Amino acid sequence: MPAPPSPPYQACGITIASALDLPGLARTDAPPDVTVRRGPVETPDAFAPTGIAAVPGPDADVLAWYGRARLRISADALVADGDDDRFLCQCIVGPGLGVLLHRRGRLALHGSAVDVGGRAVVFLGQKGAGKSTTAAALLDRGHALLTDDLVAIGHDAAGRPTVLPGPSQMKLWPASAEAVGLGDAIEPFLDGLPKGVYYGARRAEAAVPVAAVCALAWGDAVGVEPLGGAEGFGEVFGHVYAPRFLGAPASASLLAPCTALLRAAPPVRLTRPQTLTHLEEVARRVEALASRA
Repeated sequence: MPAPPSPPYQACGITIASALDLPGLARTDAPPDVTVRRGPVETPDAFAPTGIAAVPGPDADVLAWYGRARLRISADALVADGDDDRFLCQCIVGPGLGVLLHRRGRLALHGSAVDVGGRAVVFLGQKGAGKSTTAAALLDRGHALLTDDLVAIGHDAAGRPTVLPGPSQMKLWPASAEAVGLGDAIEPFLDGLPKGVYYGARRAEAAVPVAAVCALAWGDAVGVEPLGGAEGFGEVFGHVYAPRFLGAPASASLLAPCTALLRAAPPVRLTRPQTLTHLEEVARRVEALASRA
């Protein structure tokens, strides 16, 4: 007898029936909104054989990575094509889901978020800025992870922006994992990449109102500085998923939700030295931000 189908996944406010195992997503019994299946994905001849490429379309967007993975993404389906399942699934759980959320009218940011006393703190920053490390430092102090790498913004009954629970796999460099007591808990992530992945984070179970948006940066000391006007908007908009892959045409519909997020939680720049000895002080500053919101 064939095995019964696996329960769908729940992430970022949608339910996903998937033919592939999607790491870091919670299971649910709810009926699916979206299906993920294997299938051929044709890429235009103009696609480069290396690098990341994207072609937006009226009904679906096509993304391709290094010739190793190809995704066709519409609002209710994602078709995945590739031979390396681990790499393919990481593409789905990150950018693939981010673009799909955009097609469903959801604001999706490249960042991490933690539930700090019933308030969501969002961490944004460039690659290597320490988004996951900062989130892990807060988990070490007993807080719950809302999402790592992909932050989906929703709204509660009062119209306040919230962070919806999303992927909970945490990608950490070995030194960061050691600094937060997870050195023995991380697993290999992808071949040839020294980063590991941690699957044991305590998950937040429900959406939480956004209390603070922190743009991470390096500095001589731990500090918090308000960001206003164009600078604050640029820090948030620069980390929205869709324009990074789909270009300028994806931007127009995102101006209003970004502005609403900024009004509800004016962003700050959170600085720290490029060492791992200040993580506890950083976590205390974040807790203070959340408590004042």
